[in-house]
Amino acid sequence: LEVVVFDSHRAAVPQGFLAIEAAKKIIAGVSFEDIVAYVNSQWKKTGICAALDTLQYLAQNGRIGKAANYVGSALKILPILHLNDDGVVAPATVLRNKAKIIPTIINRIINETKGYTYLKLGVMQADAYEAAEELREEVKKRFPDYHEEIRIDEFTPVMGAHTGPGLIGLGYLYESLHFLRGKLEMSSAQYWIGMTFILMVLFAYLLGSIPSGYLPGKW
Repeated sequence: LEVVVFDSHRAAVPQGFLAIEAAKKIIAGVSFEDIVAYVNSQWKKTGICAALDTLQYLAQNGRIGKAANYVGSALKILPILHLNDDGVVAPATVLRNKAKIIPTIINRIINETKGYTYLKLGVMQADAYEAAEELREEVKKRFPDYHEEIRIDEFTPVMGAHTGPGLIGLGYLYESLHFLRGKLEMSSAQYWIGMTFILMVLFAYLLGSIPSGYLPGKW
């Protein structure tokens, strides 16, 4: 039995998506080495964005100081959190209006997954199912081409102990054609020149497969 220790730098929904995609590849017969290579690169195209209802629980477990909790509560600051590339929970932005929470979360995910060719989305919540339902319905409107089921999962008690009730969030995994640029370490100009060449070759191949009778006379 071969075992590889893998740090996904993620938690909750995006971590689950990585495991599901890896399992799909196992079923499809992809080699162990290729699956390990996949998860080691794919985690960078996963993420989560979540909103807390209160800073109280972060202060109680020492994640923020009492002074920060006092000031934040007095100003009614609502932090929007994400997992950075080190796997650390970090503030993405702060709000002072609860009505902006859902649009802010979705806008961030839209920006993060721009240009996707494959996408998985999942909502999570900590004793906030109605708000999670509202988030899911808004996601459906903002991602009109996404037709898969969007699950609502409960935040685990281990993580919920730090955030407290009232948390809602959106997790994602995506793939895009831009992986070519990253793997080949191309500049932006080189990338688009290469993509243009590929499209020209494809067009020429398709043109050559069309019977001559269907082409204009001068061709």
